[in-house]
Amino acid sequence: MKITENMIRVQIIARQLVTRQRERWVTDVRGEFGMNSIIGVAIGLIVAAFVLIPSLKTFATTVMTSMTTWWTGTINGTLFPTK
Repeated sequence: MKITENMIRVQIIARQLVTRQRERWVTDVRGEFGMNSIIGVAIGLIVAAFVLIPSLKTFATTVMTSMTTWWTGTINGTLFPTK
């Protein structure tokens, strides 16, 4: 659930950044387009990192715990039981 919520937040932030960039493209006549684009992309990546990285850690922990439980319960317990 957290991952989905965080992904929605990132999408909203990305849309806002794209909208701002479009407005800058139209109004910027002096050639500052390159710097504004680089700054916009950097901000988007930083925000995405702060939102996604903690969620990915939780997700990876959950996956590894589930895989360990599955391996010990199903594979070792059923297919290769040791007495």
